[in-house]
Amino acid sequence: MTKRYIQISVKDFALKKRGPMDGAGDDMNVLSVSMHYPSEDQASVERLFPFKLSEKLPSSWSNYDKSVAFKVAVRGQVKINVKVISVDKESKAEKFFKGLFTTVATATLGVETAGFGSAYAGAITKGVVGSLIDKFDDPEDDDVDKIGEGSIKFAASNTSALNKTYDVNLDVKKAVKKKVYAKNGKGNIVKGRRSRVEKVSIPKGVNGSVTLEVKEV
Repeated sequence: MTKRYIQISVKDFALKKRGPMDGAGDDMNVLSVSMHYPSEDQASVERLFPFKLSEKLPSSWSNYDKSVAFKVAVRGQVKINVKVISVDKESKAEKFFKGLFTTVATATLGVETAGFGSAYAGAITKGVVGSLIDKFDDPEDDDVDKIGEGSIKFAASNTSALNKTYDVNLDVKKAVKKKVYAKNGKGNIVKGRRSRVEKVSIPKGVNGSVTLEVKEV
């Protein structure tokens, strides 16, 4: 099978709801575009795009440096995964990224920080099996929520599949719930109550989309 070189770029990115809090100043979204085992000599390649929730998502993706996810050699069947998370606290994101890049020797530190602290983002990684974004996926962690994911598949031998755009729906597989303290009839927090009530913030289903351009180079 012939090895081909392709470039993956983000052309559009939209979310119906960006997280359970949806707009706090230090909150952020992280968009991941990844490919696992694109060819026999590469375990994975991934790009992380960070966005502050207090700022609008980009309306233009014409900037080459900020829109290109990666260039990679592919062979055989190709699968591109797209995932989005909402991180409620900047400190959580910084701790994750800093810890991650001190332990993953094959990671290339990113150049885009989107203006939030010193968190490392916009990273392209190699040699890591599975998405880095999944390391956030802790059901006991209130600060991180998975708010959309999708994928596309095509054969590297199919030239027409290598020169087109793909619209990928971002599906919420498990409803995102916001935890709030129970209140009494007067709207006050119940004194001494430790348990919290979960309210669905983002239901299961489509929560947005990403348009990817796949181009042979």
